Amino acid sequence: DSFRVSAYPRYGQAVVFCVLLALWGFQLLFARYKHTGHSTYPLAQFFRQVFSLAIPILIPLAFPETASEWIGTHLWLAVLVGYGLYRAKPYASLRVLLVVLALVGTAFIFVPSPVAYATPLAVLGISALIMVAEKAWRESNWNTTTLQPLLHLLPYCIAFSIGELVLLLLQPLNDTMLSAIPQVGWTAASVLWISIMASQRLSFIRHQLPTVLVIGILLAYSSALVSLVDTFIEMPNHTYVRLMIGFSGLFMGVWTYLFVNRGPWYTPEKPQRWNRHMVGYQLLWVPVYLTAFSIVGNITGALWSFFMVAQGIVLLFLALRRKSVLLNRTAVFFFGVSLLKIVFWDTRSFATVQKVLVLIGIGVLLLIGAFLFVRLRKRMEEAPTEETVARKEP
Repeated sequence: DSFRVSAYPRYGQAVVFCVLLALWGFQLLFARYKHTGHSTYPLAQFFRQVFSLAIPILIPLAFPETASEWIGTHLWLAVLVGYGLYRAKPYASLRVLLVVLALVGTAFIFVPSPVAYATPLAVLGISALIMVAEKAWRESNWNTTTLQPLLHLLPYCIAFSIGELVLLLLQPLNDTMLSAIPQVGWTAASVLWISIMASQRLSFIRHQLPTVLVIGILLAYSSALVSLVDTFIEMPNHTYVRLMIGFSGLFMGVWTYLFVNRGPWYTPEKPQRWNRHMVGYQLLWVPVYLTAFSIVGNITGALWSFFMVAQGIVLLFLALRRKSVLLNRTAVFFFGVSLLKIVFWDTRSFATVQKVLVLIGIGVLLLIGAFLFVRLRKRMEEAPTEETVARKEP
């Protein structure tokens, strides 16, 4: 059932880069018609959704086993970000930086680094470069939404480097802590990703860097604790998975309650006040990313179908909230893909009776979901909006 392209790292990286570039190219192509009112612009938004989903699915498949090749992958992705900045032309020196990045990325992929600390430090350096470039983006008044999905990689770079640096410093105490590196990095990445999505501005990281460092260290200790317990008790795989999701969910929930849901992480020109649907949407991505990167390791498992269905449900709620036809269609796309996967792949080893029971269960859930969806849509359409309330006030 498992499939991992990293068994053939060079081939795997080439395949993943081609797929990501194709998706990126499609959404760039369709986005050209944004200001002309062309009917293909919704396709650009659709490809952007698919592109954002493809990043957590495809990147783990291409990860080689060595850290030096791993950082090489991220350096090349930084080159993709830089190419978009080059088109915006905020700085003349950016061309030189792109060439240097490409050379360093190639060196890291094909020449192993003798110093372990070079990996996280290099990632931090690239992240700082992307931060500076993002600021130049805003100052150049260029359309930044075209490459918005690529910026999702930034918190992963920073969080992985923080977690790995902490564990490298703790290495003399216990070598088993090194096995927790993936969980530390991707769990901390979820924290940063939530923060960025809450603020809608990458400058949030610069202002809240001490808090991010503290959260990263706490996550390092929690992941190391789970790893140590696994060493002594020899937990089954499913117990280990539950513990990791439990620890992660605890930290994510506290973080969201204390910071994201209360802080003024929005600009005066465009308020981004959070409601329970948006908080739920961000919290749902935590197990999705955590599972995709460090636990499941393959997209053929039944657990991934569950997360696709959950993602479709949240997108459906957001579609109702924002009255977005695009989000509605994207949710239907998630439901359709997950349904096909469950029927033709996840249940392939089931007996005939079990398959029939699964199909009946899916049908009942779909009927209940359709009933609740219709009722909720009716309530939302009848509920007064903030604008109508403001108009009625004298």
